[in-house]
Amino acid sequence: MKRYVSAGVCALVAGGALAQPITRLGAIGDSLSDEYAEEGYGSYSMSWSEILVTERGIDMGPTASGAGIGNWGEPRRTGYEDNWARFGHTTDDAIATGQHTGAAAGITSRGVSHVVVFLGGNDFGPAHGPYADVYNDNWSQSQIDTYVGQQLVKAETVLDEIDGLGAKILVVNLFDFGAMVSVEQNFPDAVGRQRASALYDDFSAGIEGLAMQRGLPVLDMLSLSRAIFGTHDENFNNMGIAGVNIRLNVKGDGSRPDRAYVTDGTHPKSTIQGIWCNAIITALNDAYNTGITPLSETEILGLLGLSAAGPDELDARLGDLSDYVILPPIDECLPDTNGDGSLTPADFTAWIDAFNNNMPACDQNGDESCTPTDFTAWIANYNAGC
Repeated sequence: MKRYVSAGVCALVAGGALAQPITRLGAIGDSLSDEYAEEGYGSYSMSWSEILVTERGIDMGPTASGAGIGNWGEPRRTGYEDNWARFGHTTDDAIATGQHTGAAAGITSRGVSHVVVFLGGNDFGPAHGPYADVYNDNWSQSQIDTYVGQQLVKAETVLDEIDGLGAKILVVNLFDFGAMVSVEQNFPDAVGRQRASALYDDFSAGIEGLAMQRGLPVLDMLSLSRAIFGTHDENFNNMGIAGVNIRLNVKGDGSRPDRAYVTDGTHPKSTIQGIWCNAIITALNDAYNTGITPLSETEILGLLGLSAAGPDELDARLGDLSDYVILPPIDECLPDTNGDGSLTPADFTAWIDAFNNNMPACDQNGDESCTPTDFTAWIANYNAGC
């Protein structure tokens, strides 16, 4: 997984890197991205989207009350105008209620510059999907493959709606619902949960493939969440954040801030969501040079009123969050920077855009960085042809 560092066109004059900040952020997804404020547990915890808005000032549009209305209607309800994620939504629900078309309208009409797509978990979870059947070993591999393929077709429908409209898209693969306290309680056999986890592996591999075909970056939330919670063969019970022990396999209300889940045992509290938020920040920075500062461990604890009691610990536990960012491969025909299959003067304009926006296509000399020397390399590559 490569991290591309670019100077930006202004470096030719000013000698410094040019960040490309988010003008307005959109999101498509389910309750892991929906505003927690829409539910009872929102009184003591936040989702990553709310954390990005409140702690880093990222604009997702006004809330309904901020816009002077009582409710946006479904699927937005009262939250941020361009956070289309909805509690309980499967991909079918997202399409039926127009999450993808709403996000597209945000791109074309409301200045949405970036969109995070974190959708599909409910397609495979116990409440809506085939989790119990796979857990109980009632489904054949053929049935699993067929179902995963069907859901990937629906995910492709969502991506097709928003891709190509000018916004920069980040695709997030799935969080394994088997790590949820409520799922562990209702499905206590670790072997069965491990078997059901293949649903998440298969879909995540498929959604990564769809993203790579479109040249879109992916945040590997599946691997990150397993680094946090462990596997079904070996669960982790605790995780330290700046000297504070977070209990991973228990739930609790606002009076128990050290517990990883809210009282429903399904939705991670702000500590876990804060780590997810940092991973999304890292992916946006690595792929699109958005220049957002990740939350410190002290800030993550502060989301739940906790105070740091020791040195930082998350890097030692999780490693560099950039390791969970999968960037699309550079086209084999390097000078064809607009990807239209032919070499024309339009590729020069596309290279300038890649240079300005820290995109992988900027790297024409293969040194895994984006500098003015890549301009000379682009000219040589263009003249050499493909």
